[in-house]
Amino acid sequence: MKVIFRFSLIFLLTMPFVSVSQELISKKECEKLIDEGVTAMENRDYAIALEKLTKVELIADKKKWDDELSRARMILGVIYNDLSNYGESLQYYRKAYEIAIKNPEFNKRSANILNNIGELYFEEENYSRALEYYKKAHEFSKSFDAPYYNTPLYATNIAVVYNKLGDLNESDVYLEQALAAIDKIKSVEIELPSRIEYARKVAKGENLLLQEKFETAKDTLLVLYNTIRTERENEFNVHALFYLSRIYENQGNINEAIKMAKKGLLYSNEIKDLYWKLQLYNQVSELYYSSQQFELARNYKDSIIMGKNALTQRVKMGLFEANKVKLGIQEYKNQLQFTKQKQRSERRIYILISVFAIVLFLFAYRGLRNRVIKQKQKQQLIENKQRITQLEVEDLKNKIAQKNRRLASKALYFSGRNEVIENTIKSLLKIPVVAQDKEVLNYIENLRKHLITEEEWEEFIMHFEKVNPNFITQLKERHPSLTSKDIRFLCYIYMNLDIQEISNLFNITYNAGRKRKKRILKKMKLEESELALYEYLFKLS
Repeated sequence: MKVIFRFSLIFLLTMPFVSVSQELISKKECEKLIDEGVTAMENRDYAIALEKLTKVELIADKKKWDDELSRARMILGVIYNDLSNYGESLQYYRKAYEIAIKNPEFNKRSANILNNIGELYFEEENYSRALEYYKKAHEFSKSFDAPYYNTPLYATNIAVVYNKLGDLNESDVYLEQALAAIDKIKSVEIELPSRIEYARKVAKGENLLLQEKFETAKDTLLVLYNTIRTERENEFNVHALFYLSRIYENQGNINEAIKMAKKGLLYSNEIKDLYWKLQLYNQVSELYYSSQQFELARNYKDSIIMGKNALTQRVKMGLFEANKVKLGIQEYKNQLQFTKQKQRSERRIYILISVFAIVLFLFAYRGLRNRVIKQKQKQQLIENKQRITQLEVEDLKNKIAQKNRRLASKALYFSGRNEVIENTIKSLLKIPVVAQDKEVLNYIENLRKHLITEEEWEEFIMHFEKVNPNFITQLKERHPSLTSKDIRFLCYIYMNLDIQEISNLFNITYNAGRKRKKRILKKMKLEESELALYEYLFKLS
């Protein structure tokens, strides 16, 4: 009896301190986790990166380590940006910025975060907001006492936005500012990453192309192309070759334009950049169409469809991995909370045991043991049920996601096939000999019959409703003013198709597609943002 009591008293006194020591982690270990997370991100192993950085976020937030917390959240924002989850990325950037802005020693990080937020809006093609954040980052960098190596990058980003907006004179102003900043940094012997100079040269080449100064643009981009030697910088070769292809196209040298675009495709395969790969496939396809090489054009058009499907699949798989990590982190939080509650409960029990141990120790000990065992059994049953439910939900989500990917792929295939057939018919009818040959015209008419009809698209929507029944139902309940075409339009957006693809499916122009989207957003009383709309639809599912 005495031995049992002594053992229990020792356990009571030592148990809280053992648990606390297991939770302690040093700043050095946090920094190591951040470095490992960055390495995993660079290797596109996003699940591991998210796991490590979210762990740092939990620990740093608990211990009020602002440096590690803001760094972890900023990198998490970059990861979600890579996964095309712009809403989640924006939230992490804003949280990181709130911490950084309160600490003057983090001013450079604040500028980087503002620049990253600008990149989010740029990828969403919201150029006015992108310009706002790029300019904030640029102005912030001007306040630093010493030259900062990212200052020319911020100026270059502003110039790129002005290129997109067609304000080429303003773009030139910021390109000159970027060049002046580069010269200033070099004059004080600060190491400047070559990527920053390359980015400026690409932006300058695009600016000259848009000004139709083709020879000057060509010289600028060829010098850049002949300068780059390392694999890490091959993304600038991709950009340079894309713009060189457009320059040769404008000069009427289609063969050279095709050659440049194909070289760009080789580099895009090396850097595994699907976005630029799709841009180059489209460029080659259009060039073959313009030279009336329709079979080759169709082949590259098919490659675009497959590439978009691969991009969509990669994004959705990335989101799935991110959600899995989030679920694991939430379970980790719940476990920590449960452990703390359990410790508090057991501490009170042990105090009572120590007071009444002389008289009632044996009885209390047995009662406590049975109680703990029952609690553990109940908790185990609850956890098992939760795991089973979670697995069933995940399995159902995976099945729905797979079916949606197949539907999206089928829709894009139909759209691409329609476009190829229509372009082929138009090109044939422009040939006088063909237009006068009745037999050939009969063949063309038969070819028209292969165009996908509206009834077939309606059948496609029926399949979508079977895969996502709650989505359509909730959409109609919340927004009864939406027409069937509006709902169909939103279904395509939910499947992560862009406006150009949706416009092709509706057989309307790109501008008409954008106007329809604005009308739908107005009906739904949502702000005109791709992020807001996609997040809203994703929550409905």
